[in-house]
Amino acid sequence: MCAITVRRGETKIAEGVVEFRYEKGVLVLRRLFEEEIRLEGVKALEWRERDDTMIVRD
Repeated sequence: MCAITVRRGETKIAEGVVEFRYEKGVLVLRRLFEEEIRLEGVKALEWRERDDTMIVRD
């Protein structure tokens, strides 16, 4: 299992994300033992493999 960091621009939204779902502009992030984080209005996702970071684009 690989935990990732999620950013929206320069703002860090979450760390330690172990699962995510994306459907119809809604991104749901899940971390262990934490409540889900729900981001709406997401138009694109960018993945940076070198540091396991997902960038959310509106």
